Amino acid sequence: MQNWPQYVPPYGWGDKTSATVTVPQSSLGFSVPDWNTGDYYPALDGQWINLLNGVLLATVRNNGRDNGDGFGVRYGTVETNSLNTPWGGNAFLATSVAGPDNNTGDELNIDLAAAYFPYSQGWTGASVAADGSILASGGGIAPGNVSHPSTGVYHLTLSGVDTRAGGLVLANGGQNSNNFAAAGASPDGTQFVVQVRDNVAGGLENGIVNLLYLPMDTPGLVMGRVSGLGGVYNRSGQFTLRRTDTGTFRLSIPGQNSTTGILLLTPDATSTASDNILSYQADGSDFVIEQRELDGGTPYLNNVGGAPAFSFAFIPFSNPPTAPGGRTFNPAGQVAAANMVVIERKMTGANPALDAEFGASDHGDRVIRVRVRFTGQPCSTLAVQDLAVINNARTALEQSFVLPGNANTMDSLKGLKSRAEKTSGCPAV
Repeated sequence: MQNWPQYVPPYGWGDKTSATVTVPQSSLGFSVPDWNTGDYYPALDGQWINLLNGVLLATVRNNGRDNGDGFGVRYGTVETNSLNTPWGGNAFLATSVAGPDNNTGDELNIDLAAAYFPYSQGWTGASVAADGSILASGGGIAPGNVSHPSTGVYHLTLSGVDTRAGGLVLANGGQNSNNFAAAGASPDGTQFVVQVRDNVAGGLENGIVNLLYLPMDTPGLVMGRVSGLGGVYNRSGQFTLRRTDTGTFRLSIPGQNSTTGILLLTPDATSTASDNILSYQADGSDFVIEQRELDGGTPYLNNVGGAPAFSFAFIPFSNPPTAPGGRTFNPAGQVAAANMVVIERKMTGANPALDAEFGASDHGDRVIRVRVRFTGQPCSTLAVQDLAVINNARTALEQSFVLPGNANTMDSLKGLKSRAEKTSGCPAV
C-alpha cells in the first residue's frame, strides 16, 4: 500500500482527502477501498477483513518519511485493529509516529506492506487480549497455549515445536494505541516470547497483540531469524543477507524484488532488540531493512551485536503460500549426520573482495562450506546442496551467507543422484 502527504490544505486531519492510497502491487483480490489519515481499511475480494477469521499483519515500507507537514523526516509503526464492537470485524491498519513527537498521538501516512492469513487455510495464529485471553485463534491455539506472566509479556507454546528451529512468530500490536510488538524464541526452545511495547520510549505495556506462527517448511516462503551482525540463526529458502552499517541490513532474494512481493518484519523479544522498530524500503532489486532504537528521543539506527535482532518473511504476490508447512517440523530430521555430507575449506590470507561483500571475519576463521543433504525414502531420494561463506566459523559470532544456486550446481546434483541410483539396486524409473 502506498499513500501520500497527510495534510492537504484546505483539508485537515482524519479526512479521506488528507491522503491518496494506492495498491501498486498485490495478490489477486486484495484492495484498500477506504482510509483516513493513518488508518487503512483493506478488503479481500471486496469484503472487509474480519480478524475473527485470520491474522492480518503489516510492516512499514519507508525507512523514514517527510510528508511536507513541517515535521521533517519521521518514523512510523503499524498496528492491526478492529473497528467493530464486539471486536473482530472491519479490520484496519493504524500507523502512528514513533518517538517523542508522538506525545499527542499523531497518526502518520506512510507506505505499508500487508498480508492476510485465513484460519480456514490452516494457519496457526491468534489475536490475544491485553489480559492474555484469546480473542480469536486458529491452528489449534487454545487458552492453555498462551500465558501472560508480566506487564506487556505473553508466552506462546506449541505442542511438538522446538521454537529455536521449528519456525518463526511474526506479530503486530492491535489497539491503535501507538504500540508495536516483538517476538522471538526462548533460549531453551520451549516457547515464543511475545511483547507489546509503546512506540515512544519502547516501554512494556499490556495491549492486544496479533501473532502468526510460520513453520520453516512452509512452501513458497523465504524467511529467517537474523542476528545484529547479519548472521542467520535459522532460515528457509534462498537469500543473501548482510549488515551494511549500524542497524542496516541488505536482503537479496534471487528472482524477487519489491514489485514481486512484500516483507513482514518483527523485532526479537529475547534481546536488546525488543524495543527497536523495523522498516524497509527498496533499493534496486534489494530490500534495505533498518532497525531503530526507541529511548524517548528520535529513533536512531541501533546495533545489537551478535544477539537476535529480528525475524522476517517474504510473501510473493505470484503463487503466495496458501497453507502452512507441518507445525511439528523437526530440523534434526532434515540435517541428521547420516543424511548429510559437509565439506569445508578454510580460507587463509587477506581477501578484500569477500570483506567488502560479506564483512570482515575478524573473530574467527572464514570458511567455504558445502552441505549436501539427502531427504526422502529409499529409492526415492532428493539431494539439496547449499554453498555458503561462513565468517567467524564455530564461534558465537558465526555468520552464514548462503550463495545462490546455479546451473552447474544443479547439473552436479543430477549427476550425483544418477550415479547413485545406477548402483543402488532400486527399480529403474
